[in-house]
Amino acid sequence: YICERTVDENNDTVHQPRPSDDLKATFLHECGHALDTCYEEYSEKEEFRHNYYLDIAHVPDNVAVKIKYYLQKSVAGQQECCAELTGILLGNRRDHFQEMRESFPNTIKVIQKKLNLAAPTD
Repeated sequence: YICERTVDENNDTVHQPRPSDDLKATFLHECGHALDTCYEEYSEKEEFRHNYYLDIAHVPDNVAVKIKYYLQKSVAGQQECCAELTGILLGNRRDHFQEMRESFPNTIKVIQKKLNLAAPTD
């Protein structure tokens, strides 16, 4: 589910709608998870894992603090990174998308090859 509004469960207050850019970015990230699933969890396969670990080994400390969620040394890290990078390739421009593109060149190539996607033009 991608919710436009959330509810504070302590007092049932309905929060303001999330900005449309955030909803779009979340949608594109979740599309990344869906594509990973459709392609038999390729983010968990050796080719992806190898390139993911090559990339995370070279992320500078000052960038790592910004994208640490995507640097988890686990299957979860691979899955989340795959989803976010796929979203970026589909047009996502939220948060630290530039740092993600710069930090995962090998991983992006695996995704592009698997999904037959071109590199972003901006």
